[in-house]
Amino acid sequence: GLLLFQGNTVCDDGFNDTAADAICKNMGYPDAADWTNDASFEIQSEYEIGLDEVECGSGDWESCRYQTVNDCSHSDDVFLTCRAEDAVTPDCTWDMGNEDVQHCCNHPDHY
Repeated sequence: GLLLFQGNTVCDDGFNDTAADAICKNMGYPDAADWTNDASFEIQSEYEIGLDEVECGSGDWESCRYQTVNDCSHSDDVFLTCRAEDAVTPDCTWDMGNEDVQHCCNHPDHY
């Protein structure tokens, strides 16, 4: 689902599989199952873009660097699916800056 960091979206500039794994691990999952930037939902416009140029040296969040100033649009927002032990996470909006926030949806229009 739509990835949020401290209530803001994450831009795909610099983002790759290593960054996806690091973020999923930071949220308590083994790794990422998939990520994309090719989804768009109306609710994205309700958020600011908070992270850009996310680059990680390993699958650990501590190895990552990023910028909080961006040159992105919401068409660059990251959508992330983390791998659970035996399955993948449901379509959810994840806010890795607030571990208590997990907006799960049954329909993508609710993002």
